[in-house]
Amino acid sequence: MKSSSSFSYLLLLIILLTIIHSNLFAQQDSLSIQQRILQSQETDQVIIMRTREFIFNKLKEGSLSQALEAYNYL
Repeated sequence: MKSSSSFSYLLLLIILLTIIHSNLFAQQDSLSIQQRILQSQETDQVIIMRTREFIFNKLKEGSLSQALEAYNYL
C-alpha cells in the first residue's frame, strides 16, 4: 500500500515538474519574441531618425526634390 502511494506521489511530482519545465520554455520563447520586437522597433526608430536627418540636410542644401523623395519614403 505504501509503495503505491509513493509511486502516486512520484508520478504527481514528475507531472508537476514537466508542467513547470514546459512553462519555463514558453516564458523563454515569449521573452525572446519580445526582445526581437524591441530590437525591430529600435531599428525602425534609427531608420526614421536617419531619414529625418537626411531630409533636413537636403533642405539645407536646397535639394527639395531629394528631400521630398525621402519624405515620401517615411
